[in-house]
Amino acid sequence: MKSFPLARPLLWNVRNRHHHPALPARETTMKHLLIVDDEPTQLQSLKIGLSAKGYTAAEALSVRTALEYLESAPGSVDLILTDYLMPGLNGFELFERVKSLDPDVSLIMMTAYGEKELVMKALRSGCDGFIEKPFTIQELIEEIRRVEKMKLKQDTNGLVQDIPHLVHQIKNPLTMIMGSAELVLIDDKNSELIKTRMASILEAVQSIQEINQEMLHNGKKAKRQTEILDIRVCLQDCLRMFEDMKILKGIQAAEDLGESPVYIQGNRFGLEQVFRNLILNALEAMEDSQQKHLTLTLEKNASVSIHVQDTGPGIPEDKRQTIFTPYYTSKKQGTGLGLSLVKDIVEKHGGTISVNSREGRGTVFIVRLPQAPEGPGSE
Repeated sequence: MKSFPLARPLLWNVRNRHHHPALPARETTMKHLLIVDDEPTQLQSLKIGLSAKGYTAAEALSVRTALEYLESAPGSVDLILTDYLMPGLNGFELFERVKSLDPDVSLIMMTAYGEKELVMKALRSGCDGFIEKPFTIQELIEEIRRVEKMKLKQDTNGLVQDIPHLVHQIKNPLTMIMGSAELVLIDDKNSELIKTRMASILEAVQSIQEINQEMLHNGKKAKRQTEILDIRVCLQDCLRMFEDMKILKGIQAAEDLGESPVYIQGNRFGLEQVFRNLILNALEAMEDSQQKHLTLTLEKNASVSIHVQDTGPGIPEDKRQTIFTPYYTSKKQGTGLGLSLVKDIVEKHGGTISVNSREGRGTVFIVRLPQAPEGPGSE
């Protein structure tokens, strides 16, 4: 059967997928498919069914057409769904060429009953999956999800294996930084201001070393000790860490933490991560603001409430429910992990975090933590 070139509208949708307004959100990372089948009716039926489930799909009536598409639009396809038996090159030959062309692309073969033994050869060679005809769209979706989970597990295992090597690479420059900072601290000729800056650098290095230790536990967080601590001191230390950044950005900071100690039971390192993230977010939010004011407030009632307030542009109302979701971010260079990490740590301390915001007027994050009944040494 003669192969036809890919339809232009489909080609546009795949290459420009970030501009497709009608694509519904789904819990999958394999969003963009290439369907290869020499039967036009089957091809269109699969495309319609998968589109109804939220996938975008390009079409190819032959293996050669599929390879031409992959070469012309590298990185635009997450998964290939291909028939096995076709005129010219077959699905197994497509698999072999795809793996040399783009090894990150997954591939599922569609097979008739009599072709199972042939496809087992492909599976033994590293093909990701197959589905036997006839099948329903739901059965196909389940096979796509199975391949996706398998791929994610492989990627995660690879990352875990790389962690010790990455930690070692980080450790070497950190050791150099610590050595240089310590030399500055012990040199009597240096001013107190320089020594203060160096002390801040050493504190930051020590925090990075603690994070490295967590990474060495293969992604499992090391068990952290809790203690009775004065949350006021923790907040002051966190604010002081950004002193240079506040000066560079022209930001005025005010704190209202009271005069008496306020004790909570928690892990100091974890709580520092919470408030450093919130303060940094506030400072970055005010980058383009005319008025730049950061306010840190502590209130003690039945629980301890800490308010981190900025005069940034605010958070749109439709985004406030998603800001604590992992990987959601509005920053160009953001990872979307900061606020999800903050929420996780706060909840592990038995607390809550909420946000109030008005567009054009600023944002305040409110962290509530249980108050310790007594101070340290009360036992």
